Amino acid sequence: MSKPIRVAFLLDSFMIAGGVGVILEHCARLRRSEFEPFIITRDPARGHRAWHPAGMAVQTLSFEAAQSMS
Repeated sequence: MSKPIRVAFLLDSFMIAGGVGVILEHCARLRRSEFEPFIITRDPARGHRAWHPAGMAVQTLSFEAAQSMS
């Protein structure tokens, strides 16, 4: 099996908004395929993500953590 393809979405925050909802839905659908979606945001720990069903399942990273990814 090949390595999953990583897909990053860059967000300022997880505030409840239609665009954030669309990104979370994209992440949920990508996870069902051979993709590894994640969200890069200014403060991933502070964002309240439970408002969307896929919010807690998606991996989130700070800008700093994403820069050190290999």
